[in-house]
Amino acid sequence: MKTLPLTHSQVALVDDQNYDRLAKYKWWIGSGGLVCRLEDKRIIFLHREIFNLKRGDKRQMVYINGDKLDNQQSNLQFRIKHEPRPQLPKYKPKPEPEPIKIWLQHCRRYYTPRTCEQYRSVLRVFLGFCDTFSTIEARDIEAYIDYLLELGKSPNTVNSHLEVLRSFFRYHSEHNAVQNVMVKIKDLHKVPLKQRFLVADEYQKVLAVCNPHERDIVRFIANTGLRLTELLNLKPESVSPDRTHLRILGKGRKERIVPLNDTAREIIARYPDLKITHCGRLWVWRTCQSLAERAGIPPFGLHAIRHFFCTALVKANVPLLKVSRILGHSAYSVTDKVYCHILPSDLFNATDCLTVNL
Repeated sequence: MKTLPLTHSQVALVDDQNYDRLAKYKWWIGSGGLVCRLEDKRIIFLHREIFNLKRGDKRQMVYINGDKLDNQQSNLQFRIKHEPRPQLPKYKPKPEPEPIKIWLQHCRRYYTPRTCEQYRSVLRVFLGFCDTFSTIEARDIEAYIDYLLELGKSPNTVNSHLEVLRSFFRYHSEHNAVQNVMVKIKDLHKVPLKQRFLVADEYQKVLAVCNPHERDIVRFIANTGLRLTELLNLKPESVSPDRTHLRILGKGRKERIVPLNDTAREIIARYPDLKITHCGRLWVWRTCQSLAERAGIPPFGLHAIRHFFCTALVKANVPLLKVSRILGHSAYSVTDKVYCHILPSDLFNATDCLTVNL
């Protein structure tokens, strides 16, 4: 038995005779907890690799001890053809209290369905923690914070939960003449996010391994800085009649103008319907992982190309206020916090212009 390294410092168990041919690939834990890898934009599962199952072979595997990280052949068994699938108990969430239903209905007027669903999922976790909704006090919120931290949630994740609760209880107190229990609750100290930025050398390596379609996607994001959702929602009417800019409905349904340079206009001309990618989020993610593997660089997502775009603007001395507006950030401080600290080398000679001898 040997341990096969996975991403995020995790390991899977495999037999000695299979280790050498499996170790040359990069494996991670994918959907459903199964170990998998990417090859030619297809997900290949570890248990299928071990038994050399060809594409189209629909036989399914059973993990005898229930541990999907244990991929020793002694723990793998083909499912009997007529063996019924194990029936999992259906999840029955607690019924939502009426105030939460009213607040979510209010949110649907101003936020996207995806945002509202995220709010709902946070409140479901909170309701699962609380015994009763009608008698919630500030100490219950403090206990909820401790509960999330015990689950291993980061301070930033806890703060996002608190932001949803803060918005709900503020609305609830204003419309029902009750005390707002979130008034004295403070956010935790934030942990700086580990942003993945493509540097110039990595960007060139990615372009070198792209096929024409992938190249168009990468270059378009690198010249417009669109988010993935904004790219997928592009429509012909998003382009101005003179093709000088895009009118984007971005995060929080906020409209902004994104200028188009010659490279972006050239790419748009090849896609009259503006469907630069007809595929969804999963395909884009897989494509980015495949590009990283082919280029021999660390994994990245499409947002890393957006960061590359923004970094290029900052290095070109575009005023940070303009960069913030192009990105569609909610506040100038967001741009300043994310992008100013990534260019420390640019500060080294910043004081050479001073002529006063101190």
